[in-house]
Amino acid sequence: MKQVKRLAVVILSLAASASVMAGSSSDCKDAKDKYRSAKSELEYDVRRYFNCVESSGGQDECDSEFRHVKNDQDEFESAVSDIRNDCD
Repeated sequence: MKQVKRLAVVILSLAASASVMAGSSSDCKDAKDKYRSAKSELEYDVRRYFNCVESSGGQDECDSEFRHVKNDQDEFESAVSDIRNDCD
């Protein structure tokens, strides 16, 4: 249940940050590219984690899939920070 709550937080985080700020510098472009990549990876691994939870039948803790989501969230947070810093 704890992992499902974390999954909900990740999904809400993705929804809240769906728009990328405008900016024209090279650093901003790089930050946007990093953001899109991190978002894509996170979305993919959230789906994998959700599918594991749905099909586990109480037999699989889905810890490997959740570890990917946690790592992706770190990258996503870093990308959001880069946009805040580089795209004013």
